[in-house]
Amino acid sequence: MSSASESARLGWPWYGFWAALAAGVVVPAVPVFAGYLPDPIVAAAGLLLITSGLLIVTTLHEQPYLAAAAATAAVPALLLLGVSLYPPLVVLLAFPITWLASVWVGTPRNAGLDVIDIVTPPNRYPIDIVIGFKPAIALLLLGVASAVAIHAVHRRRTSALEGLAFGGPSAVLMALAALRLPWPTVAFAVLVMGLALAVTAGFTTLGPWRRTVVGTQGIVYIVSGLLGCLATRWSTVLALVLIVAGAAVVGALGRDHSRVPGWLFAVLIAAVAAIVGGVAVGLAPHLAAFAVLGVAVLALVVGAAVRSRRRRESSAIEATAHVTVLIALALTAGWIHPAELVCVGWGLAVLARAGWPGVSRSDQRFLACYAGVWLVLAAWLVLGENGVRVTELYSLPAAGLAALGGWACRRRWRRVRLSRAMVPAGLLLLVPTLLDAANVDELGDLVRWLALAAVAATVLGLGMLRRRRELVPPR
Repeated sequence: MSSASESARLGWPWYGFWAALAAGVVVPAVPVFAGYLPDPIVAAAGLLLITSGLLIVTTLHEQPYLAAAAATAAVPALLLLGVSLYPPLVVLLAFPITWLASVWVGTPRNAGLDVIDIVTPPNRYPIDIVIGFKPAIALLLLGVASAVAIHAVHRRRTSALEGLAFGGPSAVLMALAALRLPWPTVAFAVLVMGLALAVTAGFTTLGPWRRTVVGTQGIVYIVSGLLGCLATRWSTVLALVLIVAGAAVVGALGRDHSRVPGWLFAVLIAAVAAIVGGVAVGLAPHLAAFAVLGVAVLALVVGAAVRSRRRRESSAIEATAHVTVLIALALTAGWIHPAELVCVGWGLAVLARAGWPGVSRSDQRFLACYAGVWLVLAAWLVLGENGVRVTELYSLPAAGLAALGGWACRRRWRRVRLSRAMVPAGLLLLVPTLLDAANVDELGDLVRWLALAAVAATVLGLGMLRRRRELVPPR
């Protein structure tokens, strides 16, 4: 084939593609060679030139090396764009971390992106130097270029929309910050944008890498927006409630890969919201523990309600509820009466869970034993609060609970011997009293110890007699 016929076959899209690649490499570097800083709009325009050329040429030619050539040519423009967008993105998304050192100090005067907004006059505010419409336009062009590139490679209707995630959300947030809207507009906009991206990643069937990119952006925006809402009490609580709602929506309605993480985050952040809300209204931590207990009970109810349809999510929700109640108990440290109420409340909740319709006999026995642990712990706290020093009043309920657990274990697994199943109960029955008997100094203590020893010897003798009868072969 002659050169003229080959040129005629390739046509103008072929040559236009290589011209766009050359322009995309040269144009972003012009400000740098002229002695200026990289211009984000010029760099983003160079990327848009390259991706537009790729889109046009791939309508006629599908050679894999075309995409590789476009990706190679885009590297200089991407580097220059990253250098020019780094300061405004850091200001928008990272500067709110300074609120951790000044939580609930009051309403900021301006956008509230930085705690310096409270102590520095507006005309000396350094954020004004880097936040503007130029970075917003550059991010918008980056999103368009990304959408064009992904559509050129995959040729799907939704591919262009997926590509807008690379820069599109940041462009919207940067434009809001450039408008100098009063606080908390930007902070809640960043938070809501992050929730929208996270919910999108949980609801759609994006590929693994695109889902990772969208989800990671969502998490970054959520954290940044939450930090920006720390200036006042109401904004902090409202931000946490919005996060809980978004996570619960993903857990209830999302795809299979996102339901368990959604429920885990919903329960844990709800516990944090309960603590923060309690402190915000002036409650002491040991009183805020009851709000956390309510979150744990609600999670237990939700886990039981979805057990028949989604066993995996139900197990995750209930496990998180058990972790949450430990947080509630930790908040009552130093306060015996609230700790007693938390233990009794959770024990009764677990007993109610054991009676939920559809629970198997084995699970009912396990839940009853687990509820007994919390009720015994509450009894110990009551005894300690009243100054009771009799060891058996502490050890006998624990030994009885251990015996109940051993019986349930033997009913669940027939290969477990009765003697082995009752070993923990025997240890809890004897060891505390034996340790007490080492320091016997009164007749009452000695009589109590001898009586318990006689009971233990009788139980041990009966067990050995039964074991001997089991070993005797039938005639």
